[in-house]
Amino acid sequence: MNVSVLPVNTNGSLKAVTQTLMPGNLAHQIALDPSGQYVFVPCKGSDLIAQYHFDAIAGSLQPNKPPTVAPSSNEPRHLAFHPTLPTRIS
Repeated sequence: MNVSVLPVNTNGSLKAVTQTLMPGNLAHQIALDPSGQYVFVPCKGSDLIAQYHFDAIAGSLQPNKPPTVAPSSNEPRHLAFHPTLPTRIS
């Protein structure tokens, strides 16, 4: 499945797609980290989590380094960030 970037108008409607990527098989969720700088995509069919740096001004995703991480369990479907504990992403 593909992941696309769609800018949002001031009234909440969506603009045209600016970018489409294929992070892995069976992309199951898109999660923006609390800082708004990173996007994570659990890919159930590929047993990985794709990670991207999100440039909100350009409206684009660039693969992070490393571009994927292996989860602690097979077939990742969802992820969440703790509401109060700090998140360390490098």
